[in-house]
Amino acid sequence: MDNTHGRRQRGPAIQAEVAQAEANLRSAKAALGKAEVDVREKKRQLDRLLKLQEDKVVSESDLDASRFAYEAALMEQQAAEAALGQRRAELERTQVNLAHTRIHAPIDGIVMSRDVDVGQTVAASLQAPTLFTIARDLAQMQIETEVDEAFIGRIREGQPVGFRVFAYPDRLFPGHVAQIRLNPKVESGVVLYNCVIQVDNPDLALKPGMTATVSIETERRRDVLKVPNAALRYVPEPLPEQAERLREELGRGEAILWSPSRDGLRPLRVHTGLVGEKATEVRAEQIEEGMEIALPETRKERSSPGRHRGWRLF
Repeated sequence: MDNTHGRRQRGPAIQAEVAQAEANLRSAKAALGKAEVDVREKKRQLDRLLKLQEDKVVSESDLDASRFAYEAALMEQQAAEAALGQRRAELERTQVNLAHTRIHAPIDGIVMSRDVDVGQTVAASLQAPTLFTIARDLAQMQIETEVDEAFIGRIREGQPVGFRVFAYPDRLFPGHVAQIRLNPKVESGVVLYNCVIQVDNPDLALKPGMTATVSIETERRRDVLKVPNAALRYVPEPLPEQAERLREELGRGEAILWSPSRDGLRPLRVHTGLVGEKATEVRAEQIEEGMEIALPETRKERSSPGRHRGWRLF
C-alpha cells in the first residue's frame, strides 16, 4: 500500500495509476523515437549542405540555419530521453505501490482475530496497525506465568512443569520452563518475574487465552518422609518447659513435630528438607513412616462441639 497523506491507497486506484504510467511510458518512447528520426533528418540536411558549400552554391546563412536545426534536434532528443527516464521511474514507483497493496502474512498459521475489513482504509502512523492476529501453530503453545521473587532463584530453564486449566480440571498437562524474563513488575507490593512455559498441544485441547494453574518442579526427591506444613507450625498450649528450651536450641533447617504419647504430646526435633505447597521433607532418627503427628485443628473442627484438645492426628 502506498502511503499518501498518511493513508493507504486502495488497490483499484493504484492499478489505474499503473495503467496511466504505462501509457505515459509508451508515449515517451514514441516521442523519443520521433526525436531520433528528426535528428537523423537534420543531420542529412546538414551533410548535404556541407557538400554543396564546397561547390560554392549554398549561402553561409543557409548553412548556419541547418547547423542550428541539427543542434536543436539533438537537444530535443536529449529532452525526450530524460522524459522517457522520468516516465519509466514513475511506472516503477506505481508498480511498487501496487505490490504494497497486497499484504502477505509473515508466517503460516491460524487467524485468531481480524481487525480490518475488505476495502477499509488503513491509517499509517508511527506504529504499524494490527490487521490480523495469527497463531503460528496451536500444536505448540506457551504459558506466561508470574513467579514471586522469593522463589525465582530456584527456577531454571528446562525444569518440568505441570499445570491444569478450568476446561479440564482432572487432567494434568506437562510442560517445561523455556524462558525466564528479567523485567520485573510489582503487584500489591510483591515483585513478580515473568516465566514462559513451553507446552506441547498435539490434540489441540488447549485454547489461546485459557487460565492455567502452574506448578514448577524445582527439585525431586525419592523415598523420603514428609509431613504436612501445618504440623511444623503447630505449637501446643500450654507449651511445656522442655519444649521451650528445645525451640531455643533449634538451628537453621530444624523444626519441632509433636507426637502423641501416654503422657501427652512429646516434641520431636527434625531436620527439614524440600518444602512444597502442602508438605515438607523431614529427617530424624526418632521418626518413621506411619507415625502419628499432631496437627492444629481446622476451623470446622474448632466449631464442632465436644472437641477441646486443640490438635488432631495426621
